[in-house]
Amino acid sequence: RRFESVHRASDPLGPHLPQPPSPADRCHRPEEDGDGDGRKPAFAYAGAPFDLVVANILAKPLLKLAPRLRELTARGGVLILSGLLSGQAREILARYSATGFRLMQRRDLEGWATLTLKRVH
Repeated sequence: RRFESVHRASDPLGPHLPQPPSPADRCHRPEEDGDGDGRKPAFAYAGAPFDLVVANILAKPLLKLAPRLRELTARGGVLILSGLLSGQAREILARYSATGFRLMQRRDLEGWATLTLKRVH
């Protein structure tokens, strides 16, 4: 979805900030997804797939979440991964390449890496 279609100017938080999920949106629905817990946050998947997804978490969860982040990212969309050490970037990139992403840019700063990926299939 296009960002503009999800976030309207009439939203109380403004056109550039998402509305916080309601208590009903925060509930989880059971689903078999192969990630171990069998649950997905309903509010995260309600508007998916998205043109831009950002995940600023550690490498181990990023490895586990590759299939979920693929679901959330639209074909042709951008996924930005950060929160990983520079030495972990190669393993992360291999996992996400196998999941249908292509590296657009890598940035390293003071031992930390950020990967900007494009979902190609």
